[in-house]
Amino acid sequence: MQNINGNYESAIPHHKKAVELANKIEFKAFFLKNLGVTLSFLGRNEEAIEWYDRALEIKPDDSSSLRQKGVSLSELGRMEEAIEWFDRALEIKPDDWFSLVFKAFALESIGNNEEATQIFDFIASNEDKVKDKEIIAVVNFKKNALTEKEQDKKTDVLNEVINAFKRKKMTSSRI
Repeated sequence: MQNINGNYESAIPHHKKAVELANKIEFKAFFLKNLGVTLSFLGRNEEAIEWYDRALEIKPDDSSSLRQKGVSLSELGRMEEAIEWFDRALEIKPDDWFSLVFKAFALESIGNNEEATQIFDFIASNEDKVKDKEIIAVVNFKKNALTEKEQDKKTDVLNEVINAFKRKKMTSSRI
């Protein structure tokens, strides 16, 4: 998604060309999704959603595209919609730990702390099944914040970890 110089904007025409040249429908869906991810990195989430929708028209059961649409919706503050897309991704891939974490954050942001905590607890109890240890680090942070005051002090660090986590997951998305 990012070109060698780190310029997402200049990567967009290359993604569009890849979509145009894709000789297999699966590849086209993959490139459409990746174009959405690139636009999301640029904060252009409305546009990103349009590209995820195009990818989902081709491959409606792609849990990664479903999740990424949820991420863009959550970035736009549309948490209830985001949760619906995370749930759709989880219907297809129940062990999509990334969708679970993003769903928990969305639930938390609309004040549904009980369900968010249940998700964090579920992930923590399945730590041995989670391959990406950054997920466990985020979950443990959430579980171990002793007081709201302590959590507030750590918010900046957590946001940095979460953003790095999102960037890593978005760049490692596969069909």
